[in-house]
Amino acid sequence: MPNRDQIELSRYRLEKAGEMIDDAFSDGDYEGAYKKIRKNEKQAKKILIDFDQAHQGEMKGENINVILERVRRKRKKDDMER
Repeated sequence: MPNRDQIELSRYRLEKAGEMIDDAFSDGDYEGAYKKIRKNEKQAKKILIDFDQAHQGEMKGENINVILERVRRKRKKDDMER
């Protein structure tokens, strides 16, 4: 049986995947949607692994979405400042 963290991560992935699938249906670019989904999944995995290594014990199922959004927002801000 999956633990709470696995359930939360799956829920987040489904939410993001659903958004991209909706986009694909609206413009017919299914291959592009798949590539975006895979890219986002890989990015989320890396973010969560890096965060867990830097902040051991702080990542919980309840805060995975918050962690991902904050890290992505910070990276976007840092990229814009360059």
